[in-house]
Amino acid sequence: MVSASITISVSITLNVSFYITASIPASITVSIPASFTASIFASITVFLSASIIVSIFASITKFIHLGFFFFSLSFCFSSPCLFLQSLFNICCEYIRCNKPRFKLLRFGLVKVIKFHTHEIVNEQPDPYYYYLLVPRLSYFPLVTDKVQKYFQKFLDTEKPGEFWLEFDGQPLKWHYPVGVLFDLYGSEESLPWKLTIHFQNFPEEELLHCPNKEVVESHFMSMVKEADALKHRSLVINGMQKKDHKQLWLGLLNDKFDQFWSVNRKLMESGEEKFKYIPYKAYMSDGSYNQQLFKPVDENGTVQVLADLIRQTLPELDAEESKSKVQVITQGIEVPWETPILWLCEHLSYPDNFLHICVHQ
Repeated sequence: MVSASITISVSITLNVSFYITASIPASITVSIPASFTASIFASITVFLSASIIVSIFASITKFIHLGFFFFSLSFCFSSPCLFLQSLFNICCEYIRCNKPRFKLLRFGLVKVIKFHTHEIVNEQPDPYYYYLLVPRLSYFPLVTDKVQKYFQKFLDTEKPGEFWLEFDGQPLKWHYPVGVLFDLYGSEESLPWKLTIHFQNFPEEELLHCPNKEVVESHFMSMVKEADALKHRSLVINGMQKKDHKQLWLGLLNDKFDQFWSVNRKLMESGEEKFKYIPYKAYMSDGSYNQQLFKPVDENGTVQVLADLIRQTLPELDAEESKSKVQVITQGIEVPWETPILWLCEHLSYPDNFLHICVHQ
């Protein structure tokens, strides 16, 4: 039987930590029957493609799982189908083991923070952009410490003015959750979302001042208390201890879901009596918002849906025409008009317990 001998040299690169990289050369010689040659080269092609996938994983997670590399190599000389199936299973296992990292990608928004060029006086290479992955549920003052420190070194003063962000000429309100701001002004086509950071000319008439994170905490807790007043007449929030309030805040601040939810689930329980009113804010394209008392069930006992809320919020629109003229988005999702408003409140509210919906006409 005719056989072929192929020697493959590989270099295994390991990112042991964020700063240490080791490269291990290796050489493999394999004798293969000629009848399998075509299959081999097809497999090698697939293996090279797999290497690209490994590189992508490495760039995201800062390391390569050793088992992933060697297991892939052991299959590269068998049938392409078997290799692809094995590669798929390995990828699924890899993602499962690193679920928190990929969960962050799924529920985050990639931001590109750009410096306003007129404020730069200390020119250094590439000072203009900073890339950041931001949770939708957070607030900008909680996630931009590194951004501010990075850009402040290009200023000519030791005490720059208060920072603020804008998108396409629109100042962004820090007390709106990041996801609300993106649903209101951004779009999938605009990702990564390019924002501009300023340290001068603070727009006093459009934005509230936020000198520190304690201001964000105060705003957040006042929103939580207002939401519970609407839902439970403040019975739940008043029954909590101060440490529970602090745990809510720290869970949001540190992006720790379990820490946050162990307390917040009590605020989201509707029970048999359901919520008295739905805590919501409906934001318009011009930046204004509407907030009214709205019950999940009407006087006749009928469950109210999103269409009912929109008709109350925008009474000038015709009931039928509004469905074709208006787009309603919350948490990045375009919501069907027949969705019960109580279900939306229970499942798509932000950490402040409000249902934030963006109405685009």
